[in-house]
Amino acid sequence: MVPEVEYLRRLDDPASFLVCAETETGIVGFIRATLVDSPGGRAHFPVRYGRIEEIVVRSDQRRGGIGRTLLSAAREWAKANGAQSLELGVYAFNAEAVAFYQREGFETKVVSFSKPIG
Repeated sequence: MVPEVEYLRRLDDPASFLVCAETETGIVGFIRATLVDSPGGRAHFPVRYGRIEEIVVRSDQRRGGIGRTLLSAAREWAKANGAQSLELGVYAFNAEAVAFYQREGFETKVVSFSKPIG
């Protein structure tokens, strides 16, 4: 559990973005994003991008446009703050989320592998 003081720090951080989606039943989703300034290196140039840290929509509210609206808000915030792209990570087994991001125009950038060693 994150201490309340950490949440308050994040809310005051201009490089952080947090928006909730609310209906008459209460909060049904939220998105949290940050700005990242990648310093560059031998293989790539410096770049600023928005990173989606979390996006959650209550299961009974999915496929109603809430996720799309939250992503759009994060994209506009990132663009207004000089970001060149919006990035996120998703587990490959989460087929519903992968399909959602593909419908929203996200493309695979990196494939990460893992193998237990135990």
